[in-house]
Amino acid sequence: MKEIGRTSNVTHEMTDKVFEQDHKGIAVADNVGTKVMVDAFCIYEKSKANGDDVDGYVLKFWDNEGNDWYTSSAVFVKSFMRMAKLQLDMELNLFPEPMQVTIKKVKSNRSGRDYYDIEEAPAKEPSQAWKDIDW
Repeated sequence: MKEIGRTSNVTHEMTDKVFEQDHKGIAVADNVGTKVMVDAFCIYEKSKANGDDVDGYVLKFWDNEGNDWYTSSAVFVKSFMRMAKLQLDMELNLFPEPMQVTIKKVKSNRSGRDYYDIEEAPAKEPSQAWKDIDW
């Protein structure tokens, strides 16, 4: 995985802990209905087997109590990053106040599969707009 962005309050010690063997963190998928006050985050790109193409994203975020959370849910990551783009102090590259996210599970009308999203996420934003953030 390749890191593509982080808030300025994510330290190397925080990310080192994330990649320690057997470290799990808190899974978004296991916490539907939970409200989380997000203080910091780091986003990673996953590469396909050929190493050239992007195969999705992994989001690692920390709540205001220091717990680390993770997800690779494409919908959740897009919603989270759209919200972060709106709420980040771009000059300081951090949240002026913790960003509240409430984890929800939604069933797709087309495929019938469950996916994860954020209750507070804006509904009518371009889904890829967050990629324009200049880290």
